[in-house]
Amino acid sequence: MGKNKKSKTGNIVFHLFKIKAGGSSTIELSLIMPMLLTLFTFLIYLSFFLYNRVETTANAYICALRGSRLEQETAEKTYQHMKKESSRLMKGNLLSLQEYKEQIEVKGSYVQVTYGITQKVPGAVILADLFAEDTWEFQITRKAHKLQPVFFIRNCRKLSNLKEKQGKDEEGAGDL
Repeated sequence: MGKNKKSKTGNIVFHLFKIKAGGSSTIELSLIMPMLLTLFTFLIYLSFFLYNRVETTANAYICALRGSRLEQETAEKTYQHMKKESSRLMKGNLLSLQEYKEQIEVKGSYVQVTYGITQKVPGAVILADLFAEDTWEFQITRKAHKLQPVFFIRNCRKLSNLKEKQGKDEEGAGDL
């Protein structure tokens, strides 16, 4: 008889605990879920921001490098070519982008490309304590010196001749 009484008591406690645990987990989940969704949204936009930064850095350097190869062109032709190349490189490659500005400079000995990026963060209103503004901004500047192929080839030949001469001198020194 003591066994039945114990099992009835255990059964009642189990049912009470099950009902109580089920309700509290629902309430806890309803409190945690908005935070998790905000966190996931923030992480997604952070990954978009980092991707845009890497892509913009690469595009700025590629554009500057391609502009530096136009040694025989005038500054205006080089600028026009770089403008086309810049828009081709940036078109459709950035994620969740609000705005970007480009600035291209063609100087005597170098070419410089600057991109300014502004990206809106949708969760910044919720996380106002962490963010002072609801946009992330960065600026990338890449510079490439204009190539002078004639001097480059001449210097390569000079180095090649020095290497050959050094190799011959080392062979002659080994005979002594």
